[in-house]
Amino acid sequence: MSANIAAACDNKVVAGADNFVAVFNYEDWQKATITKNTNFLLVESIVLPSGVTGFKIEGTSPNIVRPNYALTREAGQVRYKHAISVMVENASSSAKQQIYKLQQGRVVLIVFTNNKEIIIYGAGTGLLISAEAVRDLYANQGAFMLPFATDDETLEALPPLDYVGTGVYDFQTAKAQIIALLAA
Repeated sequence: MSANIAAACDNKVVAGADNFVAVFNYEDWQKATITKNTNFLLVESIVLPSGVTGFKIEGTSPNIVRPNYALTREAGQVRYKHAISVMVENASSSAKQQIYKLQQGRVVLIVFTNNKEIIIYGAGTGLLISAEAVRDLYANQGAFMLPFATDDETLEALPPLDYVGTGVYDFQTAKAQIIALLAA
């Protein structure tokens, strides 16, 4: 360490996340131009290839369930397992088709927290649906629970990244920049 870590008494941490998550196909993410700050954990801009957009999974209530990451050591290397569950509050055939497509590949998820942070999960290796998508008709108002996680064989080299935009950080401006990357 090279600096102290003190409690942020004037800007206390607030738990929870927004009611939608931005979803990007990992293959598209790899082709994007990602500009990082001098702090390699901070992303200043994301430029997707021409004609490519991300998508959103939106709910009526906070649908991000306990995003987290865990540090692990393998052969002396520090690696991170990103994990996040998303509640899908739509049981239409169209929604089921999209859930099926999500199971076929890797994605990058961007979460907007109640603490006014924008966190990018899976930027290095992508996330997979880590277990079967669960739909219990008697729990969560019948919503699907999609558990995404880093594959155990390809853990992330870094913790989740923070999106800060350029210049002085403003949550609403940075959030608008991410939303502009999503399909209408």
